[in-house]
Amino acid sequence: MSISNKPLFALRGVYAHLHWAYNHPYALRSWTLDDWKHYIDFLACLKVNLLQIWPMSSMLPLPFSDADRAYLKMYREVVEYAKSKYAMKVFVGECANNIAKTRAIDPIAKRDYFQTELLLNPADPVQMETLRAHRAAMYQSIPNADGYWIIDSDPGGWAGSPSTEFVDILIMNRELLDSIGRADAEIVYWMWQGWGTDKTEKNLETTIKDILHRLPEPWSILACSKEHLNLIEEMGLTKKTIYFPYGLVEPEPSPPYTHAPNADIDKVFSPIEEFAGLRGVMCNMQTPFVQLPRLHQFQQAALGDEVQLPEIAEMLFPENPDPIRKAWDSIAPAATSDKTRRAAEDLES
Repeated sequence: MSISNKPLFALRGVYAHLHWAYNHPYALRSWTLDDWKHYIDFLACLKVNLLQIWPMSSMLPLPFSDADRAYLKMYREVVEYAKSKYAMKVFVGECANNIAKTRAIDPIAKRDYFQTELLLNPADPVQMETLRAHRAAMYQSIPNADGYWIIDSDPGGWAGSPSTEFVDILIMNRELLDSIGRADAEIVYWMWQGWGTDKTEKNLETTIKDILHRLPEPWSILACSKEHLNLIEEMGLTKKTIYFPYGLVEPEPSPPYTHAPNADIDKVFSPIEEFAGLRGVMCNMQTPFVQLPRLHQFQQAALGDEVQLPEIAEMLFPENPDPIRKAWDSIAPAATSDKTRRAAEDLES
């Protein structure tokens, strides 16, 4: 059987968000290499071809312990599996100016991010050398990604720092990748709340103009809102941009429970004229296995009407999909607690 189709967007991605620590298998930070491989297999069934990961290297104080080094290098194998088996594009990355405090801390799966975070002053050359050493250790551990993202704030940032200092950090990361033979890897600017001393929109505009002037290629952009897209379009950078409507599939942070299907996901790319020329689209999830209905919705929207995938319940359990389908139906906004409880009991049995 031969199937040919033309997806709405060439790149259709998922961001694996490792920030929050809770029990296995809900928290991605608790996953083994086999867990990651199973997840990538499933994403491939949904025709996802872009995987973005935050491996949380900033929670690992230098020098890395043996356990921390093994944890971080696992992502080299994760990247290799996604690329070699499914030809996925893979981005990994880190916040702009964040590293870990050097002190005794819990195993990586249990660490609280904000108890380990140390922000460095981009105007201080000594602190920037510390950042350079930390980032170099990450790139040496995971040297095989297609791109390396850096977010402009939250977490990260420095009060009173101009946008030029953020671009200096991007350039430093470019130099580090070049030094390990990865001049072909993209620097991915994740637009978020902006970096600078002006209002947000002006900071974002100034940053992108400075990137155009000073950051060597290749680089690309993640835009998280319609306002970001408007700015990108005005600057003629749509083809370098992946639209990343953050929080649409799963608000962050949120407890690890399944969210009901969201009508906004079905119409997120309508009218499509607003998104013409984009490089791709991506959604975020911190607890993928409980957000499968919304993940499926988003990826269906990204594929467009030309492609019809099997219902996700049938993909998960083809022998008997009805209990899963009914369980998801029972958490719709108008559902009663009794209906939800009965559905849970049926599913468990």
